[in-house]
Amino acid sequence: MISTGTIGAHWLAPTWTLALEEHFYLLAPLIIVMAPRRLLPWLLAGVAGAAVLIRFTIHTLYPDSPMAALVLLPSRADLLCLGILAAVAMTSWNVDWPRFDFALRLTPILALVSILGLKAVDGPVAEALIPLAMAVCCTSFLLALVRDAPEAKRFKGPLLRFFGNNSYCIYLTHIPVLGLMHGLILGQKPALQTPAQWAVSLAALPICVLVGWGMTKLVEEPLTRYGRSWRWSDARRSSKIGSAAAQTGTP
Repeated sequence: MISTGTIGAHWLAPTWTLALEEHFYLLAPLIIVMAPRRLLPWLLAGVAGAAVLIRFTIHTLYPDSPMAALVLLPSRADLLCLGILAAVAMTSWNVDWPRFDFALRLTPILALVSILGLKAVDGPVAEALIPLAMAVCCTSFLLALVRDAPEAKRFKGPLLRFFGNNSYCIYLTHIPVLGLMHGLILGQKPALQTPAQWAVSLAALPICVLVGWGMTKLVEEPLTRYGRSWRWSDARRSSKIGSAAAQTGTP
């Protein structure tokens, strides 16, 4: 992708994020296990800061070849590290969360405003900071929802929960579905220039949802269940300890 300056085959375009997440899921558990717990937040913050500097360097030295700033894990790590930091804060830090509830609700709005301002400025600094602002926006918004902010109620509806559960598979498959339908029906690439193209695109929407839902049920959920079967929770450990004690007669 970097050598050609393009995502590659258009129908596979969404998979660049899948590749980036694959690298993340291979490295993040290793870092979490190996890093001392007290140093983990500092390490994550350092990696996030380095990602911002990497993007700035790429956009400064190679303004005509910005693909590396988009598709490499080191240049996108801040978005992922902020998610881990949020999880660490919720599970390990002794935080007086009620004091920060309003700030968590306000921060996404401020982050969106800052993104609009950076878009207007443009340049290497803006390109380096916009993904960080997006990460701050999403992280604070998710924390606000976890903290059961008033706006969290609307996200508990069955329709939004359905799309939340199936969103990633819909994202991965929507361009292939759109391309196939436009190719088979109109013999063209997807576009929105004629009434016929609009009609095919609208007809593709329910097909995209159906295909994404099927992929979630047949691929994602079984793999997720298998992965979670390897998680060692306190309850499972206690159950195993109790079972072993019963077999050996140990009190």
